[in-house]
Amino acid sequence: MSIFDDYIPNHKHEGAIVIPMMDVPIRAALIIGLLGMVLEFAAIFITAYSVRRALHSGVLILTAFAFTTLLSLSPSVPTALIAFVAFYRLLNSMRVLAGRMHERHSILVVRRSSRYLLTYQAVTVVLLIISLLFTISIHTWLYLILTLAVIVALILALSTRRTLAKSKIKPHEDFIPDEDLPTLSVCIPARNETEDLSHCLVSVIASDYPKLEIIVLDDCSHDKTSEIIKGFAQDGVRFIAGNPPARNWVAKNQAYQALADAASGELLLFCGVDTRFRPETLRSMVATMQKRKKRMLSILPLMKLRNRQAALVQPMRYWWELALPRRLFNRPPVLSTCWIIQATSLKKLGGFSAVSNSIVPESYLAHELTKIDRYSFMRSSGKLVVITGKKLEEQVQTAIRTRYPQLRKRPEAVAVLAFMEISCLVAPAAIFIAGFFTPLGGIWLLSGVCIVLLAYIQLRILKACGQEDLSFGVAVLPIVICLELGLIHVSMWRYEFGMVEWKERNICIPVMHYIARLPKA
Repeated sequence: MSIFDDYIPNHKHEGAIVIPMMDVPIRAALIIGLLGMVLEFAAIFITAYSVRRALHSGVLILTAFAFTTLLSLSPSVPTALIAFVAFYRLLNSMRVLAGRMHERHSILVVRRSSRYLLTYQAVTVVLLIISLLFTISIHTWLYLILTLAVIVALILALSTRRTLAKSKIKPHEDFIPDEDLPTLSVCIPARNETEDLSHCLVSVIASDYPKLEIIVLDDCSHDKTSEIIKGFAQDGVRFIAGNPPARNWVAKNQAYQALADAASGELLLFCGVDTRFRPETLRSMVATMQKRKKRMLSILPLMKLRNRQAALVQPMRYWWELALPRRLFNRPPVLSTCWIIQATSLKKLGGFSAVSNSIVPESYLAHELTKIDRYSFMRSSGKLVVITGKKLEEQVQTAIRTRYPQLRKRPEAVAVLAFMEISCLVAPAAIFIAGFFTPLGGIWLLSGVCIVLLAYIQLRILKACGQEDLSFGVAVLPIVICLELGLIHVSMWRYEFGMVEWKERNICIPVMHYIARLPKA
């Protein structure tokens, strides 16, 4: 029986409000669920570990039972939303029971997540009550969801258009005379690399930039990486031996800091070994930076796909940077593939010591320089062309490594993003397909409008990235979105309860403030 089916009217006078009555099991499930919310609220004010652990154990049991029962007894949009938020509350309680974080840090982050998630849960309960009072049908809910989806898709489309327009290089912006060019150091961290490193160095050496220094750091590799680097010594490539990462340092950030300390250039360019440059790229990059009076640039590269499957993950990474209206929140788009910064500005911002445990340290630097209008995000165009290409497996690992930190390692942020992706990206596609088999009227038209807007965004992003098979890239958009949704949750789960490795190193300890423990025998 649905919770909308059992009503007992008030007959005292005509036009009185109809009061909904719920089955006893449903009422009991709600009461138990509310009790779990009370326990979680109480845990916010407790610092004693044993008491917090006991309270969150109760939250876990009561919440799992109550809202699973509620959803199974009365499936509807409000109960689905209640169960959706409850999932992230359960995960937050599991963080306490896992006991992986330092206690003080655990109190802060779990308490913060509980406040947000309890607020979300209260909103879903209110929606359930409204549904009971006003008997909102499934069609009405779908209209509301799709209207939201169309609004969000329109905002994303306009944001994508604006970002791409502002990030395109302008005529006469990509050249500056040799005598006016500053010195440039290209800094490349490398660990257990193969032919990608050689190809990257060949492209940098071929540059026509006259004041160039190339430095490569071997980050404690176990293979022939050092030999590859030293093989380019005759071409002016400097070799630096790295050290094991210090406590609370992500290894790549420590490598960046060592490279910055060793560099002599006025400008520092950081890139990965999968990056390729054209001879005129570095000159164009520096000229653009000088003409725009910026202190930092980040470049959107052209994608060189090694197979069709590689187009299933990387485009959504660019959605994050191009489609979201980041400027409204002073969070500009930035990519780690290739970026350049003034050495003095990097030092003033605290160097990489300020972001020693960050997965995307360049985000902090871009954020700070945006405050004074000294940062720009550019896409490969004109003579400023950067090319990158990763296998599907590498893209998946990069997504797992970066997605959760990009959401500031907050389950409540994952909940919001997942809700938006499901309601605004997945639901319209599902409803549009269903419309071919059953009449849906205006709902189907709304889903169609949303699909067109999303396809437009995907098309613009793929064209900006230089992908050739545009029809395939647009056709697989629903699959791409579902993969992205899955990767976000895999990233969250591995950071919170598993292990995330980067170049054979567990980065969960510095990133998540986990207690380092010896492996079990």
